[in-house]
Order: sequence, then C-alpha cells, then structure tokens
Amino acid sequence: MFLLTDSWANGFHNFFKKLGIKTVGFRDLNIARMTYDVYFNRLQLLYDTYNSLNDDESRKTYLSDILGIVSARLDLFRYTDSPQYMLAGYLPKKGDVFIDGGSFDGATAVDFAAMGCNVYSFELDADNYEKGKSNAQKYNFQLENYGLGERKQTIHYEPAATASRIAADGAKEAKIIDIDTYLRQKELSQVDFIKMDIEGAEMSALRGAAATILRYKPKLAICTYHKLEDKWTILSYIRSLRPDYQFDLRHHLTVDYGFTEEQNAIYEKYELPMQYPAAGEEVLYAR
Repeated sequence: MFLLTDSWANGFHNFFKKLGIKTVGFRDLNIARMTYDVYFNRLQLLYDTYNSLNDDESRKTYLSDILGIVSARLDLFRYTDSPQYMLAGYLPKKGDVFIDGGSFDGATAVDFAAMGCNVYSFELDADNYEKGKSNAQKYNFQLENYGLGERKQTIHYEPAATASRIAADGAKEAKIIDIDTYLRQKELSQVDFIKMDIEGAEMSALRGAAATILRYKPKLAICTYHKLEDKWTILSYIRSLRPDYQFDLRHHLTVDYGFTEEQNAIYEKYELPMQYPAAGEEVLYAR
C-alpha cells in the first residue's frame, strides 16, 4: 500500500494503473457528505444542464465529473486530448480580440497571441503579474494587474501561485475590474473570445461581462470546477443572457506549475507525464 499526498496521488495514478494497482482517493468525510448532498438535492438542475450540452461527449464528460467528484475516484473522470481552452470548433481566428481571465505567467496569452489574436490578459496576483511581464513584452499582448469581477473595486486575496483567490481575510490587496467597464475604457468595439480560469470568481466576472456577452456573443471558455454550484449556475447564467449559445464541455489534464526541481526530477525518473489526471480543469465552451 502506498499513501501519497497532494499532487503525488494524481501524478502516480497512471504509473500504478500500468502495474495493475488500483488507487483510491482519500477525502474528509464531512466534505464528502456535503458534496453528495449538494448534488443530490439539485438533481433537476444537473439534469437540465446535462440536457443543455451539445454533444454526447459533453454529456458523458459532465456525468463522469459528477461521479468522480462524489466518489473521489480518478478513474471515473473522462479526459480529452485537446489543449485546454482550445477545443475544435471554438478556436479564434487571426485578428480576434481575446480576453484572458487568469493569466498566471502569460502562457495562455502567448498561445493565443501566436494565433494572431489581440490579447488582453488579466492577472490578480502581483507576483504572477511580474512573472508575466516579460512574456507580454516579447509576444506583444496587453497584461493588466487586475482581477476580473462584477464591478471595479479593491479586494483582499490569498496568494498561491496558480491558485491565488479572492478572500476577505487574504494577506494582500488587489484591484478588480469588470469586462464591460474595461471595454469602455479601452474603447474596444469588439470582443471575440473570453477565457476565465479565476479560482471561483467566474460567476462574478460573467455578471461583469453581461453587456459584452449580450452585444457581441463572444466564444467562451469558462472553468466550472472551482465551486460545486458552478456545475449548473454558469451555463444557466450564460443561457439566460443569450439563449442562442451552443455549449460543449471537456475535462482536461492538469499541470502543476508549482513543482520544485526535486519534484520535477522524480517525475522524470519515473517517466511520469507532466500532465496528469485531477478533478479540476473542467471547461465549459460556448459559441
């Protein structure tokens, strides 16, 4: 028996699977019960969301995500081979205006800038913003030290590399801006694609982009795994703004950008892929 903590359990999942060894996730019992209750008491909302998805792959992914989260079993999740935020049929074209919510070090912004997009990238965390400035200069995209939200304000946040999040008792302060206001300030006359991976602030940021979504109907790639209720509230809200949206759902493998050199060396030694299965990285696509 092997007891692995943090990301190690996920990273070694396929390694043990090849050896015929099953892995079981450990969860706090109270959290597990709460998760089950949240879903069980909202079956109709989950069913409505399931039926709103465009294709069979999306529906299978949605169902497997709920089963995987409730059971803490990685083998139940259904992963796609497509790069995160880049699903066929939802790709931007050269010259499109791309809003990147949750820049981290600018890696996603770089990818979309390389496709010819005019990228406006937003990063809440001051340290991550500093890391991304060189990429912004090198690849010619606009990087803002703002988080995205429902309105302009100053908030507290808890810094945590790729997982920095808004928190009332957070150690640092940052500024938030809504997409609708930002467009007016920059006098942008079009938005073609909005991506959000902002650690649970997605619904707030979508409310702050309501006028933009109503007017331009941009393609969307919105993470729906940070809060349990995101599984139904995000699609429902977008559909309330524009009933003509089509929705697809995919679950992507994850990468831990916070690994130390020692951890990376262990992954290399055991020939583990840097992308590994996890409960997160579920993205709702809309067009």
